[in-house]
Amino acid sequence: MIRHFQDTTAFTQGVAPDASRYGGAGGHAHGTAPLAGAEPLACRLDWLIGALPVERLELDPTLLRAVRRLDPRRRLVLRRIRIAHGASVDLIALPYGFENDPARLAALRNLRSRRQRLGFPLRIIREAVVDREPRLSNARLIHESAGFHPSRPATERLLRHLFIAGGCDSLRSCLVPLRGEVDPACAVLALVGSNRLAVDLDQPLGPASPVRRLPNRVTQG
Repeated sequence: MIRHFQDTTAFTQGVAPDASRYGGAGGHAHGTAPLAGAEPLACRLDWLIGALPVERLELDPTLLRAVRRLDPRRRLVLRRIRIAHGASVDLIALPYGFENDPARLAALRNLRSRRQRLGFPLRIIREAVVDREPRLSNARLIHESAGFHPSRPATERLLRHLFIAGGCDSLRSCLVPLRGEVDPACAVLALVGSNRLAVDLDQPLGPASPVRRLPNRVTQG
């Protein structure tokens, strides 16, 4: 899943869904306006992290101090995650305009190089990468669906359904085991946010969107 946070130092320039948005015969339910600037960069990055099958970790104090020295105004956003195969990766998100300061940008690249030599991967990502659509809108929907987590029996029915289906089925088909829930579509997305299921964030969400069952080994911190 680290492909969502590719190193990008070559600088170039909603409301939670209801079941009818996903269960009908119509087209994709995406079509929301770009979210760039709607919420702080830290919030948008957290939406994205929360929608991926990764574990959020405590920050490295040494790295945090180094970043604060580079950025006393605290515009940079630092996060640490553990990806599926167990590796820990530090992320630094750069706000729009940060790359216009060549000295600070060079210092940040030097910090990345030092961390790499010590065996601590560091990814530098632009705010534009965080704001990429439809990924950001999908991540926001998943975040806003957290309160619709299904009951344990409904969750078990859905996981059993996906197991029988070979581990993956369409979003429309996943609504059937969740009948009786307040909002089955939001219930599916809530399970994505709790790392029980996964969807392709880079594609608009719709009735045919594939939903995958995940192993029970990743938890949100």
